[in-house]
Amino acid sequence: SEYRKHLIHGMLGYHCAVAILMANRIKEYSSNTPAHISKKINQCISNKKPRDKTFLKIAFNSIEKLLISHDEEDFQKTKRPHIKKTFNIMSNFI
Repeated sequence: SEYRKHLIHGMLGYHCAVAILMANRIKEYSSNTPAHISKKINQCISNKKPRDKTFLKIAFNSIEKLLISHDEEDFQKTKRPHIKKTFNIMSNFI
């Protein structure tokens, strides 16, 4: 997972993720989506950032339908209404 790949023991983010995990507040969702949804996501997000497509697919599959990101390059303000309308995903940016 992204957590295991990027968080190293001793990092603040690692300890925060462990605390959240121990409190059962992390949920895993599949990145597999129906073909017509994958096609729309591929049209919406640049091919230069395949991981951003994955995040959008996971948000689509989640119960909350929420995408939280700091990447305003691929999830610009102008795209957010389209993401909301097309995929019913709310997007918040930090």
